[in-house]
Amino acid sequence: MNASSNERIDNYLKRARQAWDDDQPPPDGQTLRGIAEDVGMTHEDSEDADRRAGEFTVRAGELLEKDDQQAEQLLRDAVLLSPVRLQPFYLLARLYARRYSEHSRPEHRILGLHFAERATDIDPEHEPTRTIIEDLGDTPSDSLPWSKAALIVLVLVLISGTMHVCNNHILAPEVTDEQTEEVREYLEEHGEPPR
Repeated sequence: MNASSNERIDNYLKRARQAWDDDQPPPDGQTLRGIAEDVGMTHEDSEDADRRAGEFTVRAGELLEKDDQQAEQLLRDAVLLSPVRLQPFYLLARLYARRYSEHSRPEHRILGLHFAERATDIDPEHEPTRTIIEDLGDTPSDSLPWSKAALIVLVLVLISGTMHVCNNHILAPEVTDEQTEEVREYLEEHGEPPR
């Protein structure tokens, strides 16, 4: 890697970091491509960036249990440098899932799910990532979590009960024996129902 390649990658990384707000998912591929073009990155620069992403991921994996802030920054940079690598997305998902289990902050859960879903986009069969998704309360399958299903059932029961009340007491009120007798007498007297 020559000096100008390093400079272009560093410029790219600086601009890509600016495009990524804290507690938000990373910029999309189109945004990252635009930044790479703006700083003049070449195909060789992209290969160098991918190697750097691999190095950052290895270092982050070693730091994850000791210094998760530094590990997070390395993983974020790895995602920006090579957004097609599974491992940085998986490790970020793991990091945010752990933070969510420790602090119960909803943004940690959302980010954990986001990074896990990106990892499954890269490798749908990656079981550790699927486990994170299930642990965070969302499943990659088409089934509903039990809490959503229970809410839907509750709403349907309430609607059914409301419809029953409307039908029996408003739309078709209960007919008493006295009312039935009045109708019978009327029909005997007049021979046809009233119009």
